[in-house]
Amino acid sequence: MQMTIDQYCKTRLKDQMDYYDRQAARNKKWFQYIALLSLVSSTAIPVLAITGHMWPVGILGAVTSVAIAARTLFKWRENWLKFRKGHQDLSREKFLCATRTGPYAGKEDEELLNTLTARVEEILVREHEDWQEVQERISPSVS
Repeated sequence: MQMTIDQYCKTRLKDQMDYYDRQAARNKKWFQYIALLSLVSSTAIPVLAITGHMWPVGILGAVTSVAIAARTLFKWRENWLKFRKGHQDLSREKFLCATRTGPYAGKEDEELLNTLTARVEEILVREHEDWQEVQERISPSVS
């Protein structure tokens, strides 16, 4: 059974666009939360030190260090931008196809679907390969 453009867009393409949108929003939230936490905790340190409250200074120093280390380890900013770019790339293909412009100009339905599918899957494969490369850098195999 041949899938139509509408079926492909409503199943595969929409599903992937929703996934990239959710992941971008999730990573943005975590990046902003941790950035605010490290900003507030590091800014409070000199204020508390001046007032002589030294035990909170140590705690806030540790909180700041953990927040910065977590931001570096989990790469929320990079992931946010990467997922947003993936969503934008998929969205661009969807609208180029819908308007039959760019690589979709002058194509009939079957060829249109083949072109859309190939280009979307190419984006998804590239994104997956980029993700794998990042995972290998974060935690290289131990021999």
